[in-house]
Amino acid sequence: MLDVRHRTRTPAYVAFDLLWLDGADLRPMALGERRRVLQSILPEGSPIISVPVSVTGRGCEFFELMCAHDLEGIVAKRLADPYEPRAATHPSGRPARRSPVTQSSRTSGAIK
Repeated sequence: MLDVRHRTRTPAYVAFDLLWLDGADLRPMALGERRRVLQSILPEGSPIISVPVSVTGRGCEFFELMCAHDLEGIVAKRLADPYEPRAATHPSGRPARRSPVTQSSRTSGAIK
């Protein structure tokens, strides 16, 4: 369990997507375009909030490598797709496999 009272590093927020901006619904836009908009509104070089690095292609291999190295998580999306709420699936169509989480973590997605 993470003991936040004795942390030695500053927490960081990773923004994966931007669904709304200034009252505008961005969900119909392609993920790649939403990520460009998101990147454009974040402070450059911020140690507190960032957009994760994207890996294009070879997603299944990347996922297996992540699991092999016991990394905490991965988000896999198609850059050309609009936002559609649905259950996560592996590219083969089977439910996505989750890597074991070793400490408490949360994912959120609201930027005001």
